[in-house]
Amino acid sequence: WWEDKKLIQKDKDLTRRQASNFKWTPRLLYFFKLEEDAIYTIRGPRQVGKTTFVKMMINKILDEVSAKRIFFYACDLIDSPKDLALLIEEYLNLARKSEEDRLYLFLDEISSVKEWQRGIKHLVDNGSLKNCTLILTGSHTLDIKYSAERLPGRRGNVEDVLDKVFLPMKFSEFVDIRSLEIGKKIRFL
Repeated sequence: WWEDKKLIQKDKDLTRRQASNFKWTPRLLYFFKLEEDAIYTIRGPRQVGKTTFVKMMINKILDEVSAKRIFFYACDLIDSPKDLALLIEEYLNLARKSEEDRLYLFLDEISSVKEWQRGIKHLVDNGSLKNCTLILTGSHTLDIKYSAERLPGRRGNVEDVLDKVFLPMKFSEFVDIRSLEIGKKIRFL
């Protein structure tokens, strides 16, 4: 695992975050049930840090599991739901040693794949996503919201909100980063 963790430290987004004077850890990081079969969506405006956020999640998961059980893919070059399903099936065939190993799939900018939900639906219906947690990100808010709604009964039975909204840093979070002491005083006013 040490080698797995060492590789992600070289990621350009995480390196940029580490070099920043503002090391924001979004509160949303603590609101996922990754040990459950679920299909989460994270939607929000462009350039607010969704990709970096997902990589922070991966970094956290690497404390517990081997990198072979984690799949990250930026979907910008996938043309169809069929290509998406084939890509995921290929990863699952390579990574899965047994049905009991939980796998974590992160598909960044899923909204760039037209009708992406059809590929995911196919994988759920044929049982390929058993013991998998999927996290899908996208900037096209309406596409993510409405496409996810086309997966009724297929997103998991998690007692959690499956559709997350990622927004820019709140003022209170900014104050906490600048000065925890000032942040505590403001909250008591």
